[in-house]
Amino acid sequence: MSRARRFLLQARYAGELNGHTLEENLASMGAQGRFDPERLEWIESLGRATENARDEIDSAIEGKLENWKLERISIVSRLIIEQAIAEVRFMRTPAPVAIDEAIELARGFEAYRTGSFVNAVLDAVLQDGTASPESEQEGKGSG
Repeated sequence: MSRARRFLLQARYAGELNGHTLEENLASMGAQGRFDPERLEWIESLGRATENARDEIDSAIEGKLENWKLERISIVSRLIIEQAIAEVRFMRTPAPVAIDEAIELARGFEAYRTGSFVNAVLDAVLQDGTASPESEQEGKGSG
């Protein structure tokens, strides 16, 4: 699993708990000293894209949940799923790469079987094009 994805997930999770902005959390966690400028830009871009499209992404997720509500998903799983969808939509990462990375994040931060849940949700959302960008967005490669 990518250090950059893991770091972004941790910064976003911190934001859920402490209410600080992504930029504040990245700074307080020492992102600038841990990543080269290109990787740091990738982290910041994916973080901004995820946060800016969060309502739309969450609607796409909720539309694919069977017998679940978005609120029932753990914070970490929701953040992982949102981040993977944004990565495919805005960073032009191939869906299989983003899904594999999301599964590894889920297995690393939650129960091993959570990876299967994350896989199923991402597969449902990304397979039907629900998460396809409406317009061209800036972004580069996978991280």
